Amino acid sequence: MKASKWLIARLMTGLGLAIVVVAFGASSASAYPPGTAPTLAASASTVAQGDTLTLSGTHYSGTVNLVGFSAPVDLGTASAGGADGTFTKTVTITAVDFPVGNHSIVGTDAVGDRATVSFSVTAAGTGDSGVGGGSAGSNGADGNSGGGLAFTGVAVMSIGGLGVLMLIVGGVMLMAGKRRKTTV
Repeated sequence: MKASKWLIARLMTGLGLAIVVVAFGASSASAYPPGTAPTLAASASTVAQGDTLTLSGTHYSGTVNLVGFSAPVDLGTASAGGADGTFTKTVTITAVDFPVGNHSIVGTDAVGDRATVSFSVTAAGTGDSGVGGGSAGSNGADGNSGGGLAFTGVAVMSIGGLGVLMLIVGGVMLMAGKRRKTTV
């Protein structure tokens, strides 16, 4: 095997091994100690247009930006304080910003940690207002999942797969080079 091919094979094998170690080794770490991921809750699971909704959060750092969704609606900020990073903020659910249907609000703090709460909006004057809004962790998968870990990284499986592929290709190149040497 020529020196340049041998060097490429070694580099691919070494880089592949490094990618596998970093990608799969880092995935087992937890972003938060148990029970300290940010949570966001609403005072009601259903609110009529024009009414208010009180949001409360825990385990936030500094200023919390609140954004309502189906379409992004800036709901302002709240200051998280105390040892457990709590805040409370009341927002008005307007017909313009929140049409009838299901919506969510995301609270994101100064370090990028976030949590989501889901709720339903009814037409003004229907009087259908439920109590005990759902709360979701940062995964925001549904309104009843409770706290959770924030998604703060990348999909390590694809990076790990690339590392495994590089290991295989580098190993095949090394084996092919050794076979040629012994057969000549």
